[in-house]
Order: sequence, then C-alpha cells, then structure tokens
Amino acid sequence: MGNKKILILGAKEFPKAKCYEWDDKTLTKVNISDYELVIVNVCTLENIRGSYTDLNIKYALEVLLETGGTLVAIGSPKKTIRVLHVPDGGRIKSSNNYFWSPISLEIYNESGTTREFSDPAFEEYFKNIKEWSYCFEIPILYKKKYHVSIKNYVTNRYNRYIAGKISFHASLFDSGDFYFLPCPTDISDIEAINFILKTFFNVHQKTPPPEWTNLIEVTGLGRIQKDIKSHLEKINQLSRANDNLLIKESKLVSYKELLYETGNALEEIVKKVFTMLAYKPKPPRYKEEYIVEYDKKVGIIECKGNEKSIKRADFRQLLEHTKEYELDGKVEHKGILIGNAWRLKPLNERNRSGTPIFPKGRDGVVDIATRHDIALVSTIDLFNVFCKFLDGKIKGKDIMEKIFSAKGVVSFDFNP
Repeated sequence: MGNKKILILGAKEFPKAKCYEWDDKTLTKVNISDYELVIVNVCTLENIRGSYTDLNIKYALEVLLETGGTLVAIGSPKKTIRVLHVPDGGRIKSSNNYFWSPISLEIYNESGTTREFSDPAFEEYFKNIKEWSYCFEIPILYKKKYHVSIKNYVTNRYNRYIAGKISFHASLFDSGDFYFLPCPTDISDIEAINFILKTFFNVHQKTPPPEWTNLIEVTGLGRIQKDIKSHLEKINQLSRANDNLLIKESKLVSYKELLYETGNALEEIVKKVFTMLAYKPKPPRYKEEYIVEYDKKVGIIECKGNEKSIKRADFRQLLEHTKEYELDGKVEHKGILIGNAWRLKPLNERNRSGTPIFPKGRDGVVDIATRHDIALVSTIDLFNVFCKFLDGKIKGKDIMEKIFSAKGVVSFDFNP
C-alpha cells in the first residue's frame, strides 16, 4: 500500500497523500475514483461554515468501492449542514455530514464507554478512545438488497456498531473495503489519520527535507559524506573489474562445450578455439563447414558430436569435400574430423573398452582416416591441449603442426 495513490478529504499536510480541505475550491477538478485509498475526515466537516459544494463525492466513492478501492472514514456525530448542489443549478439545501457515504448509514448520536470486539483488528485503535459519541446501523432493506457484510466490527452493549469494515456484494461485483471508525478522544483527528496509515496500510508519514537543508552544516557530516563518496568510487572500480572477470569467466567456461555439444554449437566452440590459437577459421570454399589455413595448407573442418563412437558414416561429407579439392588441384588440403564421441558420458567413462572415440578394425574409422590422410581429433584431447595453451605451456603453432601432420588419430604428446 506504501506506493499506492492516496487521497485525504478534510485534512492537509500529509506528504505521501493528496490532501484537500472540504472548502477547497480546487476539489471540483479531482477525480476521486482514480485513487486507490481515500480517507474521509468527517470530524472537520462539522466545522464548515456557510454552504459546502457537493461534488458528487458519493457517486465517486461508489465507483471507488465498485472497482476494488479502499475507503476509510473517521466519523463523528450526525450534524445538519448546508450543501450547494452544483449539478442541480446551484440550489442550496440542508443536508447532513454523511451526504458523501456510498453506503446507507443510520447514525445515532449516543455516547458510552462499553465496546465488544469481534476480533483484535481495531483494539489498538480503540486504546485512543475513552468514550464513543455515536453508533450506527445499516438499514435492513439496504443490507439485504446489496448483501452488505460487516467484519472486524466493534459494538456497544446493545449491539449497535461503533466501528467495522463494511463491504457489499452486488450481483455484478464484490466491493472494496469501507473502514468506518470513530474519532478518537485521546489523540487528534490528524494523529488518527497518521495512526491509520501506519498501522493498517504501512504508510509512514515523513516530510521530505526541503532543498535549502542541503546548505545546513552538521558537525562530522562532511567527513562522513566524503568517506562515503570515496567508498562508492572504490565499489564502482571493483564492480567494473568484477564485470570484466565475469566476461572472462563466461568465455573460459564456454570451452567446456567441446566436451558435450553437437551440431552448430560444437562447430562454433571449435571456431573459438582455432581463433584463440591465432588461426581464425575462414568461410568454406565448397560446402564444408569452414576451413583453417596452416603452413600453406587448407584444413577442411568437419565437427561431429555423437552419443556413441565416431562411425564411418561421419566421414562421407568430409571425403566428398576432400575430393572437391583434389579435382580443383590448386591448393594442398587436409581433412580434419573433430569428434565429440560419447558426448553425454563423463570423461572417465569414454575411450575405454566398449566406448572407443575412434574405433579400430574392419568396421572402424582409424584405417580409413589413415588411408585418406585425414586427421582424427578427439575433443577431449583438444580441450586438454588447449588448456595447456591457455596456461602458456604450448604454442598455438605446435598444436596446429600436430593436427596437420597426423594421419589418423592425432596425438598431442609433446614429450621429447
């Protein structure tokens, strides 16, 4: 409720609400129904001298409740007042200080000290009331017609209402809540509004400091503000540094995709690896995925991510691409198959008995790769050697030399 639009009628100087006195002429331009919480201070309506302009407030408050808004009224004994009805051509007539009520109320100007609580909702509020000066009822016919209910009510000894939360349930809608409370005796009506806002709606009233207070010196304040500014600058520096680290972290974490991705995602992460090695991939010359160049040779790249071993069928496209280069005869070329086999298994379960990356034998791929001068690169091996490159232990050209000189499975063994 703290951020909702609040309107107070019959009081002023509440910073977090729009406030109008009853005789404020600008009240004619206010769309009361546009607010979410409206507080009506009936206590000050008693003090209006002369005529008061009726602005169809009753109708506006009906719309407020029909659309789920909340109405709070701080009541007082019934009193006759003179009201000028503008819609009727400015005709002055007598009315009472409850002309605004969207619900029919029968007010009894009676006093007493007894009170019975249906629940604890208003007990704290009633600690500020020594004696009530009126009570009320809702006419039976009106109550039946609109299915009016009263909750959290407080009654006197003979069961007339002193306070309560009223709502009505018409055929087309359920209304918002109408809190009807008596004016306290131990605090003012203004203090009562503050109490209601704070206790029932969690709205704490406090005046924002005027601009001129910025010129007022308080001992020690300047030094503390200077320290705060210095700390904020350091925080901003650390924040920027941390943002850069997060970018680097994300980039390094992405290289793990070599170990589980397939399709376009695998192709893209392999591209990043070659780029980091300083051999940025180039667009394909024929229909291959892309190429890398090393020592005047063109490497024709084919990436495969399988949930089982790399199989012979994975060579078909690569062999077709190498034939295109053979027919062209213009450049030396090298077929390179980068395989992420058993990609969903943990690394320690791959390339073991039953889970070979590149199977050997009659139905395997090693022999056919060797015969056609194709390099077989396991993404596990590529990942491990790339980590050594990032650590500065191996140069990019040494990794490329191993790939381009291999026939069959590439070994990244750099021991002398």
